[in-house]
Amino acid sequence: MVEWWYWALLIGLMTVGIAFRLRLGRPLADWVRLTGVESVLGALAVAALVAHCVAMFLPALVPAIGALPSAAEAIRELGPISQIAYWAPAIVVLIILRRLPWPALTTLAAGLLAVGATMFWPFPLTVHLAAIAGTVAILAGVVTMTVTPLSGSPGGDRGTTPIR
Repeated sequence: MVEWWYWALLIGLMTVGIAFRLRLGRPLADWVRLTGVESVLGALAVAALVAHCVAMFLPALVPAIGALPSAAEAIRELGPISQIAYWAPAIVVLIILRRLPWPALTTLAAGLLAVGATMFWPFPLTVHLAAIAGTVAILAGVVTMTVTPLSGSPGGDRGTTPIR
């Protein structure tokens, strides 16, 4: 259905972003400070979006555990369950990253909207895949370049200064 190189590209985008951030040691801009709860909720929301993609494009990878196969089948039907399984975590990602400057948040929201629109409305698969790739690149860039976890100190990590 979808060529292997496409999935390699998506994994590569995330890997390059993470590697760059680890090499740099700090974000390029100190725009978003996430608490531990926000970090966990954001990671779970992104994982839910990935699970939606896996259910749609790689159903053989869905483990045959409990209700997972029937949930994946409901997602593939693109009905109300699929809509909720996509839009709910997409909205959570936007809520978690709400402190981004509005151009970055709007760009991410537009990407997530494009993915949803091309999935649930009759668009060619190539348009949907392009929307996914673009949104993965946007999310990878935003998260790896601008998000900083709060430290354990009571007032947060005040020692990090943004790169100007």
